[in-house]
Amino acid sequence: MDTDRLAVPRAADAAPTGPARWRPSQWWVDLGMVVALLSVAVVARRPRYLLSHNFWLDEGWVADSVRAPLHQLQLLTSSTPIGWTFLLRLVPPVGPPERLRMLPLAFGVASVVAAYLLGRQLGRVQAVAAGLGAALAPGALGNHSLKQYSADIFVTLLLLWLGARLEAGWSRRRLLGFFLVCIPALLVSHVTAFASVAVLVGLLLLLVVERRWERLRWLVILGVGVALSRRPCTSPSPARATTRPCRGSGGTASSRSTTVWGRWPPSSPAV
Repeated sequence: MDTDRLAVPRAADAAPTGPARWRPSQWWVDLGMVVALLSVAVVARRPRYLLSHNFWLDEGWVADSVRAPLHQLQLLTSSTPIGWTFLLRLVPPVGPPERLRMLPLAFGVASVVAAYLLGRQLGRVQAVAAGLGAALAPGALGNHSLKQYSADIFVTLLLLWLGARLEAGWSRRRLLGFFLVCIPALLVSHVTAFASVAVLVGLLLLLVVERRWERLRWLVILGVGVALSRRPCTSPSPARATTRPCRGSGGTASSRSTTVWGRWPPSSPAV
């Protein structure tokens, strides 16, 4: 008797067990988590207090720039990026001047979404932990001034998520999306220059180790493009108006100011 014919059939020759079980994406679970985290972030930042507490001196400086004509925007922007000063003008003129704090409040709350997306690369539990960290971080809760600090946090988390997403699944579309986010982010946050370089260096080292030369070439080409676009986005004008608002009652800026004309300092990544 031929014993080879009595051999046990291989797994590939076995009868199929049926179609694979379909698993729903459960996107609504992530949506519910994000909504809950956003609610926590809004309550923790005390919007009623932010919209009623008077400006302190440095905030009054920034608030004064909103009243200037639009063509003088680049002249009056000093410690804040020009994009941040422009976004302040988009806040609806309803209520007291402290309504301008709605912009840093919006960026602070949006940081929760960016942190959740970053943690979601590892899992849902990690995403909730990252979202809670962004919503209740003491540094974020105590930093609610009219400056661009909340935008710095949001941009950093967003670029880290885009970099992690690109590392997990490389594609030219994702790479282009990363660089398209970097360009407008330069207008609202100076930290973009440092965060983008950190992400790019990490990706560059990974591609060198894996010897992905074609991907490395695309990364270098687009990186040079963002570096060249950074100068017109962040370079200041030849002259500026240095406005020194007088401190009024309650820390608000007085309408009187002293204007001193001078030259801008040389632009650098550490502005």
